[in-house]
Amino acid sequence: SNFLRIKPTGTITTGEGPQVVVKVTPSFGAIGGAWSGFSYRNNAIDTIKTTNTYLSFGKKAGDEIVNVFVNLDLAQTGSLTYELSCASLQISALTPAKGPVDTAVTITGAGFGTTADTRAVYFNGIKASTVTWSSDTQAIAKVPQNASTGNVEVEVNGTKSNGLPFEVVAQCSATQNQGADTPDTRTVELGKTSGTFDFVYETYTVKDQMLVRYEGATLFDSGCVGTNGSKTKSIAYNGKSSQISVQVIPNCAGTNSTGWEYRVNCPK
Repeated sequence: SNFLRIKPTGTITTGEGPQVVVKVTPSFGAIGGAWSGFSYRNNAIDTIKTTNTYLSFGKKAGDEIVNVFVNLDLAQTGSLTYELSCASLQISALTPAKGPVDTAVTITGAGFGTTADTRAVYFNGIKASTVTWSSDTQAIAKVPQNASTGNVEVEVNGTKSNGLPFEVVAQCSATQNQGADTPDTRTVELGKTSGTFDFVYETYTVKDQMLVRYEGATLFDSGCVGTNGSKTKSIAYNGKSSQISVQVIPNCAGTNSTGWEYRVNCPK
């Protein structure tokens, strides 16, 4: 038999602790056509695989991993190569990095855990209802309804990863956006690079502010206002881009419990 022992030099006092990945590559001479083994960690036993992942390593006092390999052909020469790596929960890439609601976004990173963990994906604070966990390093999530431009985060057992930006692109006239106390910014596709479109908005009695921007310039600023009814603003634009951005600043007067909505009609 052959064994590998991994033991931390201390105990993690804050956070979840890193994940430890142990990859095992036996040479053909060492395995003699068959091999197996067991992983022991804090009195838990699991079967050894070519890639073994251990979450929150060093979180508990006395934490250690012992991998025991058996059924090796001792009459053969050869070796077992161990590759160890540590990684905390993190996101390294989003593909694509922009798109409309229901876009399937591939999230690449580390520390996404297993089916035994409680996991979620958030788009600027809005939880995705459709997520496929492909592996410990990849997930595919659909952009949820009411998501706005902002960071995508992965949460595992209550701990959130770093965030990477995702731009939500809406289609003109397709949907009416509405919300409450959460700030909202999103991109709207107009379909052409010049024209005039109607911006229809409502902030009710609690004051909110809405800003419409095109190629870095502000085309419309509602001011901090409670409209007490729907308002319509015709806005002309001309340039190289076919997209505008709409930013909502809720409770701009320092209040709370607001409600607002808007719609961008396609250009005439």
